[in-house]
Amino acid sequence: MAVGRKNWLFCGDPRGAVASSTFFSLSATARANGIDPAKYFPALFEQLPYAKTIDDLKSLLPQYIDRSLYLDLAAENIARLQITSSPNCRKEVAV
Repeated sequence: MAVGRKNWLFCGDPRGAVASSTFFSLSATARANGIDPAKYFPALFEQLPYAKTIDDLKSLLPQYIDRSLYLDLAAENIARLQITSSPNCRKEVAV
């Protein structure tokens, strides 16, 4: 896998290398399918506990996921934050 290259030297454990390669594979697949990984992963982690069968897990892969899952989550997160601007600074305030 070209994404990791020498980074796999620092995984520390074979299981860590598998976890890293899985993460990078999901991230690259999401990008290849036109999905922002920053929106995909929160939706994935929110739905993952409810996946009981192999078909449920397959439906959460980037190429099969219902795009409304991560779009709705992104809209929810934006609604929770109130962004205020002033001439000197910009800060986020939780509502």
